[in-house]
Amino acid sequence: MPLAPRPCPPVMPAEGDVELASRNLARCVVTDVYQGLEGVQRGSIRYIRVLEQIPRPWSARRPGNRGDAVYDQQHAAVSKDTALGLKVQHGVVPVESDGSAHFVVPANASVFLQVLDENYLAVQTERTFVNFMPGETRSCIGCHETPRSAPAPLAAPPLALRRQASLPGPQPGETAGRRPLHYPTDVQPVLDRHCVKCHNEKDKKGGLDLTGRPTQFFSVSYENLITERRGGRKDRREPDLVPTIGENHPKTGNVHYLPARSLGSHNSMLIAMLAPGKVHLQGDQARLERLAKLVKTHCEVRLQPAELLKIANWVDTNAQFYGSYFGRRNLKYKDHPNFRPVPTWESAIGIPPLPEDQR
Repeated sequence: MPLAPRPCPPVMPAEGDVELASRNLARCVVTDVYQGLEGVQRGSIRYIRVLEQIPRPWSARRPGNRGDAVYDQQHAAVSKDTALGLKVQHGVVPVESDGSAHFVVPANASVFLQVLDENYLAVQTERTFVNFMPGETRSCIGCHETPRSAPAPLAAPPLALRRQASLPGPQPGETAGRRPLHYPTDVQPVLDRHCVKCHNEKDKKGGLDLTGRPTQFFSVSYENLITERRGGRKDRREPDLVPTIGENHPKTGNVHYLPARSLGSHNSMLIAMLAPGKVHLQGDQARLERLAKLVKTHCEVRLQPAELLKIANWVDTNAQFYGSYFGRRNLKYKDHPNFRPVPTWESAIGIPPLPEDQR
């Protein structure tokens, strides 16, 4: 290519929101969440939950762990046979009556969204994530719309764009929308209050022990609620007590679109049993008969809305156990000061809580 003097190209002015950029935030606009949500009644979606998948930081490894912290392809165990990547929550935002939403999200983060019904139960989950730059505005035409979808003509601007962008906030029972998702502090206390009286190491009614006794990497209740997917099983989904989708075994071929209510609370026998009338479980006659029997057996179990939400939130986020990548997992370290610490927000998003020599 010959070299020759050329006019200096103009510097294009930045179109980002300077104020949002200064706070490391971006703006997200959803025109109509019902676009792509086949079979979902208009008006039934009330909120969007903003979540983030956290990459495992190199600092989560510690000298000398060489396998004693590794569980099923995870160098720092997050879950049993469900999630490979850690998830944290940023909060919920409202959805307007026309299906539109207008809110801010963290920039420089792997953000994904869930649409929720009036009970904060996930109807659909975005199974990938989007990265926003500071001050950027991005929009989508709906929820789970395909790449071939095009926006329909709008008779008027979406209702959500007639107001300021929402900041993700807390759900009922939460002090802040931004929090780790940690089974031992979110779910186990609810089980201790309502379930272990009948489901314990001695009684095991229904063959189920829901106590929080630690196992090698997790706990008794967690391992009993999460179906084993290793050992050659090929099915991705397990529509039983806690429906999850495997992010490994194998790691490929897990990209197809799933109908609304395929995953999470609306396909969970556990949530349908604890919240009769809020979840209308689908399935064959045997599954529905089992649910009816469980509802009758547990008719005296009454969870507060915030307690139900703790369990449903866990189910809807693919049932991870740990809320951060840090801390010694293996039970052989049960006497170590850094054995399974309760995560802070900082440790949940990958900031080391301790110097390396104390981990």
